[in-house]
Amino acid sequence: MFNVNEGNWGVKTGFFFAGLCVIAVIVMWFDIPEMENRTYAEIDEMFELKLPTWKFRTFSSQANRNE
Repeated sequence: MFNVNEGNWGVKTGFFFAGLCVIAVIVMWFDIPEMENRTYAEIDEMFELKLPTWKFRTFSSQANRNE
C-alpha cells in the first residue's frame, strides 16, 4: 500500500484509513455503555451482573427499586 514499487496507493491510502475510522466509530457507538447519571455503585452492580452494554440505559438498580 505504501511501497511505490508495489501498491503505490499514494493519497488513496487516506481513504483506507478513513474507512477503518468509520468502522471503529460504529463499533464504539454500540459497544460503549451509557453511564450518564449513574453512581459508582450502580455501575459496579451492572458489571457484576454481566449485563450487556446495550441494556445499561434501561437498567434499574437494586438501590432504585427499594426506594
